Amino acid sequence: TGTAGGAGTCVAIQDGLGLGITCKHVINRATGRVNVKFPLESQYRPAVFIGSSPHADLAAVLFIADDQKTWHVPVAAREPPRGAPVYQVGYPMGRGPIGRSGFFIGAGGHLSNGMRSYNLSFDVISGDSGSGYFYNRELVGVVWGGGGRAATVGHSDLQAFVEVCLKRPLLPWRRKIENRLPPKAPKQPQDQPPPKSPYYPPP
Repeated sequence: TGTAGGAGTCVAIQDGLGLGITCKHVINRATGRVNVKFPLESQYRPAVFIGSSPHADLAAVLFIADDQKTWHVPVAAREPPRGAPVYQVGYPMGRGPIGRSGFFIGAGGHLSNGMRSYNLSFDVISGDSGSGYFYNRELVGVVWGGGGRAATVGHSDLQAFVEVCLKRPLLPWRRKIENRLPPKAPKQPQDQPPPKSPYYPPP
């Protein structure tokens, strides 16, 4: 009970913490703790929700990460041009990761909450919410819905939200994450080899 799933993208690693971006409605569906898992990992990592955008369907989580081992993708400096080839990776119906490719169509109008939506040439289904779509190996937006064409949060809202998150002090959140980690097993004393007999050269 209280379990919800979705996708997300790690966009930065700072102070040993990974910043993951997903959709606000993905986080809002969950009533329990937040966990993240990368495609090649078998275990979930405990995470903490640190905030959401006031005017876009975006949310941020933090988890313990390592620069050398955690895959992350930077946010692009600008929006892709119309017709640009893009690809998306998600977990439709909880399966995946599954990738799709198509083209960036552009702005699809404003929603009732004021958020500007952007469309892609392919559709998505339940489980893809929160997944990123990419252009030139950089993150340019986040999928929030479907219905014929993927509806997404655009680059400008994404970039502004990530910048706000990275300006916040992140280290205070580390203790909350560490409190959820399983206790480390105490180190077992290792058998010490018997001391070597002193060597005396022959007379």
